[in-house]
Amino acid sequence: MCLKALALALVYVFWQPAWAQAPDVEYEVSIRGIESRDLREALRDVSDAVGLRGRVPASMALLRRRVERDVSRFVDVLKARGYYGASVQGDIDKEKAPIQVLYYIDPGPRYTLVSAKWVFAEGKSASVTVPELSKLGLAVGEPTRVASVLDSERALLRSFKRQGFPFPEILTRRIEVNHAERTVAVRLEVDPGPHAVFGATTFAGLDTVQESLLRDYIPWREGNVFNNTLLTRYQGILTATNLFSVALVSTADEVDDAGRLPI
Repeated sequence: MCLKALALALVYVFWQPAWAQAPDVEYEVSIRGIESRDLREALRDVSDAVGLRGRVPASMALLRRRVERDVSRFVDVLKARGYYGASVQGDIDKEKAPIQVLYYIDPGPRYTLVSAKWVFAEGKSASVTVPELSKLGLAVGEPTRVASVLDSERALLRSFKRQGFPFPEILTRRIEVNHAERTVAVRLEVDPGPHAVFGATTFAGLDTVQESLLRDYIPWREGNVFNNTLLTRYQGILTATNLFSVALVSTADEVDDAGRLPI
Protein backbone atom coordinates (compact mmCIF):
# COMPACT_ATOMS: atom_id res chain seq x y z
CA MET A 1 0.00 0.00 0.00
CA CYS A 2 2.81 2.36 0.91
CA LEU A 3 4.66 1.66 -2.34
CA LYS A 4 1.49 2.23 -4.35
CA ALA A 5 0.81 5.56 -2.62
CA LEU A 6 4.41 6.66 -3.19
CA ALA A 7 4.19 5.80 -6.90
CA LEU A 8 1.01 7.85 -7.27
CA ALA A 9 2.63 10.80 -5.55
CA LEU A 10 5.64 10.65 -7.85
CA VAL A 11 3.41 10.54 -10.92
CA TYR A 12 1.43 13.55 -9.66
CA VAL A 13 4.55 15.62 -9.15
CA PHE A 14 6.02 14.58 -12.50
CA TRP A 15 2.92 15.59 -14.48
CA GLN A 16 2.38 19.01 -12.92
CA PRO A 17 2.24 21.56 -15.77
CA ALA A 18 5.16 23.97 -16.07
CA TRP A 19 2.97 27.03 -15.56
CA ALA A 20 1.84 25.72 -12.16
CA GLN A 21 5.43 25.88 -10.92
CA ALA A 22 6.56 29.11 -12.60
CA PRO A 23 5.88 32.47 -10.89
CA ASP A 24 3.89 35.14 -12.70
CA VAL A 25 5.97 37.75 -14.54
CA GLU A 26 5.28 41.20 -13.09
CA TYR A 27 6.67 44.14 -15.03
CA GLU A 28 6.70 47.88 -15.69
CA VAL A 29 6.61 49.59 -19.10
CA SER A 30 8.69 52.52 -20.32
CA ILE A 31 8.50 54.18 -23.76
CA ARG A 32 11.61 56.22 -24.55
CA GLY A 33 12.49 58.61 -27.34
CA ILE A 34 9.08 60.25 -27.76
CA GLU A 35 8.74 63.84 -26.56
CA SER A 36 5.18 64.42 -27.74
CA ARG A 37 2.72 63.52 -25.00
CA ASP A 38 -0.04 62.99 -27.57
CA LEU A 39 2.07 60.54 -29.57
CA ARG A 40 3.25 58.73 -26.45
CA GLU A 41 -0.36 58.25 -25.33
CA ALA A 42 -1.30 56.98 -28.80
CA LEU A 43 1.41 54.32 -28.49
CA ARG A 44 0.31 53.34 -25.00
CA ASP A 45 -3.28 53.01 -26.24
CA VAL A 46 -2.31 50.26 -28.72
CA SER A 47 0.23 48.52 -26.48
CA ASP A 48 -0.49 45.01 -25.24
CA ALA A 49 2.22 45.35 -22.61
CA VAL A 50 0.38 48.37 -21.21
CA GLY A 51 -3.21 47.27 -21.79
CA LEU A 52 -2.74 43.75 -20.43
CA ARG A 53 -0.73 44.61 -17.34
CA GLY A 54 -3.67 43.53 -15.22
CA ARG A 55 -3.32 40.06 -16.74
CA VAL A 56 0.20 39.15 -15.66
CA PRO A 57 1.84 36.76 -18.16
CA ALA A 58 2.70 33.30 -16.86
CA SER A 59 6.09 33.18 -18.56
CA MET A 60 8.79 35.29 -20.15
CA ALA A 61 7.87 33.83 -23.54
CA LEU A 62 4.36 35.27 -23.26
CA LEU A 63 5.76 38.64 -22.23
CA ARG A 64 8.08 38.63 -25.26
CA ARG A 65 5.08 38.01 -27.52
CA ARG A 66 3.42 41.12 -26.12
CA VAL A 67 6.55 43.13 -26.81
CA GLU A 68 6.83 41.80 -30.37
CA ARG A 69 3.21 42.71 -31.10
CA ASP A 70 3.77 46.17 -29.66
CA VAL A 71 6.79 46.84 -31.87
CA SER A 72 4.71 46.13 -34.99
CA ARG A 73 1.80 48.25 -33.76
CA PHE A 74 4.06 51.15 -32.80
CA VAL A 75 5.51 51.22 -36.32
CA ASP A 76 1.97 51.37 -37.75
CA VAL A 77 0.99 54.25 -35.44
CA LEU A 78 4.11 56.20 -36.32
CA LYS A 79 3.58 55.73 -40.06
CA ALA A 80 -0.03 56.84 -39.70
CA ARG A 81 1.28 60.13 -38.30
CA GLY A 82 3.84 60.67 -41.01
CA TYR A 83 6.91 59.09 -39.42
CA TYR A 84 7.64 56.68 -42.25
CA GLY A 85 11.31 56.30 -41.35
CA ALA A 86 10.76 55.51 -37.67
CA SER A 87 12.62 52.71 -35.91
CA VAL A 88 11.28 50.83 -32.88
CA GLN A 89 13.10 48.39 -30.62
CA GLY A 90 11.68 46.46 -27.69
CA ASP A 91 13.76 45.08 -24.82
CA ILE A 92 13.17 43.24 -21.55
CA ASP A 93 15.44 43.87 -18.54
CA LYS A 94 15.09 40.77 -16.35
CA GLU A 95 17.72 41.88 -13.85
CA LYS A 96 15.43 44.39 -12.15
CA ALA A 97 12.42 43.83 -9.95
CA PRO A 98 9.85 44.26 -11.22
CA ILE A 99 11.02 43.37 -14.73
CA GLN A 100 11.36 46.38 -17.05
CA VAL A 101 9.81 46.37 -20.52
CA LEU A 102 11.60 49.05 -22.52
CA TYR A 103 10.77 50.50 -25.92
CA TYR A 104 13.39 52.61 -27.67
CA ILE A 105 11.89 54.73 -30.44
CA ASP A 106 13.51 57.02 -32.97
CA PRO A 107 10.60 58.60 -34.86
CA GLY A 108 12.81 60.52 -37.27
CA PRO A 109 11.37 63.42 -39.28
CA ARG A 110 7.78 63.52 -40.46
CA TYR A 111 7.48 63.02 -44.20
CA THR A 112 5.96 65.83 -46.25
CA LEU A 113 3.07 65.48 -48.70
CA VAL A 114 4.29 66.49 -52.17
CA SER A 115 1.38 65.31 -54.32
CA ALA A 116 -2.29 64.46 -53.76
CA LYS A 117 -4.66 63.69 -56.61
CA TRP A 118 -7.57 61.52 -57.62
CA VAL A 119 -8.34 60.01 -61.02
CA PHE A 120 -11.14 57.96 -62.49
CA ALA A 121 -10.47 54.24 -62.51
CA GLU A 122 -9.72 52.76 -65.92
CA GLY A 123 -12.83 52.72 -68.08
CA LYS A 124 -14.77 54.97 -65.69
CA SER A 125 -15.85 58.57 -66.13
CA ALA A 126 -18.51 61.03 -65.02
CA SER A 127 -19.52 64.61 -65.63
CA VAL A 128 -18.98 66.07 -62.17
CA THR A 129 -17.31 69.03 -60.52
CA VAL A 130 -15.12 67.64 -57.77
CA PRO A 131 -12.39 69.59 -55.93
CA GLU A 132 -8.79 68.47 -55.92
CA LEU A 133 -7.67 66.56 -52.83
CA SER A 134 -5.58 69.56 -51.79
CA LYS A 135 -8.89 71.36 -51.18
CA LEU A 136 -10.40 68.41 -49.32
CA GLY A 137 -8.04 68.32 -46.35
CA LEU A 138 -4.79 67.09 -47.92
CA ALA A 139 -2.45 70.06 -47.87
CA VAL A 140 0.61 69.71 -50.08
CA GLY A 141 3.74 70.79 -48.23
CA GLU A 142 2.42 69.70 -44.85
CA PRO A 143 3.27 66.55 -42.83
CA THR A 144 1.33 63.50 -44.01
CA ARG A 145 -1.28 61.87 -41.78
CA VAL A 146 -3.30 58.80 -42.70
CA ALA A 147 -6.30 60.32 -40.92
CA SER A 148 -6.16 63.29 -43.33
CA VAL A 149 -6.06 60.92 -46.30
CA LEU A 150 -9.16 59.10 -45.05
CA ASP A 151 -10.96 62.39 -44.33
CA SER A 152 -10.26 63.59 -47.88
CA GLU A 153 -11.56 60.29 -49.29
CA ARG A 154 -14.85 60.70 -47.43
CA ALA A 155 -15.14 64.32 -48.61
CA LEU A 156 -14.45 63.19 -52.19
CA LEU A 157 -17.18 60.55 -52.07
CA ARG A 158 -19.65 63.01 -50.55
CA SER A 159 -19.03 65.33 -53.49
CA PHE A 160 -20.02 62.58 -55.94
CA LYS A 161 -23.12 61.75 -53.89
CA ARG A 162 -24.29 65.35 -54.12
CA GLN A 163 -24.09 65.24 -57.92
CA GLY A 164 -26.14 62.20 -58.85
CA PHE A 165 -23.80 59.34 -58.00
CA PRO A 166 -25.14 57.52 -54.92
CA PHE A 167 -22.61 54.67 -54.85
CA PRO A 168 -19.08 55.96 -55.57
CA GLU A 169 -16.09 53.90 -54.44
CA ILE A 170 -12.38 54.38 -53.87
CA LEU A 171 -10.99 51.41 -55.81
CA THR A 172 -7.32 51.93 -54.99
CA ARG A 173 -5.33 54.11 -52.64
CA ARG A 174 -1.66 54.47 -53.53
CA ILE A 175 0.66 56.02 -50.98
CA GLU A 176 4.13 56.28 -52.47
CA VAL A 177 6.89 56.95 -49.95
CA ASN A 178 10.23 58.42 -51.03
CA HIS A 179 12.64 57.76 -48.17
CA ALA A 180 15.50 59.61 -49.85
CA GLU A 181 13.44 62.81 -50.14
CA ARG A 182 11.32 62.06 -47.06
CA THR A 183 8.15 62.74 -49.01
CA VAL A 184 4.80 61.07 -49.66
CA ALA A 185 2.55 61.12 -52.74
CA VAL A 186 -1.12 60.08 -52.59
CA ARG A 187 -3.15 58.89 -55.58
CA LEU A 188 -6.76 57.68 -55.45
CA GLU A 189 -8.65 55.83 -58.18
CA VAL A 190 -12.40 56.41 -58.11
CA ASP A 191 -15.31 54.48 -59.58
CA PRO A 192 -18.26 56.93 -59.57
CA GLY A 193 -20.79 54.14 -59.97
CA PRO A 194 -24.09 54.58 -61.83
CA HIS A 195 -25.73 57.97 -62.27
CA ALA A 196 -29.19 58.19 -60.68
CA VAL A 197 -32.27 60.31 -60.24
CA PHE A 198 -34.69 60.11 -57.34
CA GLY A 199 -37.13 57.25 -57.75
CA ALA A 200 -40.35 56.50 -55.90
CA THR A 201 -40.50 57.16 -52.16
CA THR A 202 -42.20 54.61 -49.94
CA PHE A 203 -42.88 54.65 -46.20
CA ALA A 204 -42.90 51.95 -43.53
CA GLY A 205 -43.97 51.98 -39.90
CA LEU A 206 -46.73 54.60 -40.22
CA ASP A 207 -49.31 53.48 -37.68
CA THR A 208 -51.01 56.76 -36.77
CA VAL A 209 -49.49 59.30 -39.16
CA GLN A 210 -50.93 60.02 -42.59
CA GLU A 211 -48.46 59.39 -45.42
CA SER A 212 -49.71 62.42 -47.36
CA LEU A 213 -48.57 64.69 -44.53
CA LEU A 214 -45.02 63.36 -44.73
CA ARG A 215 -44.91 63.57 -48.53
CA ASP A 216 -45.56 67.31 -48.33
CA TYR A 217 -42.20 67.70 -46.56
CA ILE A 218 -40.09 65.82 -49.15
CA PRO A 219 -37.42 68.30 -50.42
CA TRP A 220 -37.01 66.67 -53.86
CA ARG A 221 -39.22 65.57 -56.72
CA GLU A 222 -39.18 62.18 -58.36
CA GLY A 223 -36.91 62.42 -61.39
CA ASN A 224 -34.60 65.06 -59.88
CA VAL A 225 -30.88 64.29 -59.98
CA PHE A 226 -29.97 62.38 -56.83
CA ASN A 227 -28.44 64.46 -54.03
CA ASN A 228 -27.55 62.67 -50.81
CA THR A 229 -27.72 65.85 -48.71
CA LEU A 230 -31.47 66.03 -49.34
CA LEU A 231 -31.91 62.69 -47.60
CA THR A 232 -30.15 64.08 -44.54
CA ARG A 233 -32.29 67.21 -44.67
CA TYR A 234 -35.51 65.20 -44.92
CA GLN A 235 -34.52 62.97 -42.04
CA GLY A 236 -33.98 66.09 -39.93
CA ILE A 237 -37.40 67.40 -40.93
CA LEU A 238 -39.08 64.13 -39.92
CA THR A 239 -37.27 64.05 -36.60
CA ALA A 240 -38.26 67.66 -35.87
CA THR A 241 -41.97 66.80 -36.19
CA ASN A 242 -41.69 64.79 -32.95
CA LEU A 243 -44.07 62.27 -34.47
CA PHE A 244 -41.55 59.42 -34.34
CA SER A 245 -39.14 57.98 -31.82
CA VAL A 246 -36.84 57.14 -34.74
CA ALA A 247 -36.93 58.38 -38.34
CA LEU A 248 -34.59 56.89 -40.93
CA VAL A 249 -34.36 57.86 -44.60
CA SER A 250 -32.39 55.47 -46.81
CA THR A 251 -32.01 54.37 -50.41
CA ALA A 252 -32.48 51.06 -52.16
CA ASP A 253 -29.33 49.00 -52.62
CA GLU A 254 -29.06 49.69 -56.34
CA VAL A 255 -30.22 51.91 -59.17
CA ASP A 256 -32.95 50.36 -61.35
CA ASP A 257 -32.72 49.86 -65.12
CA ALA A 258 -34.34 53.26 -65.72
CA GLY A 259 -31.66 55.03 -63.68
CA ARG A 260 -33.97 55.67 -60.75
CA LEU A 261 -33.06 55.09 -57.11
CA PRO A 262 -36.02 54.22 -54.87
CA ILE A 263 -36.13 55.91 -51.45
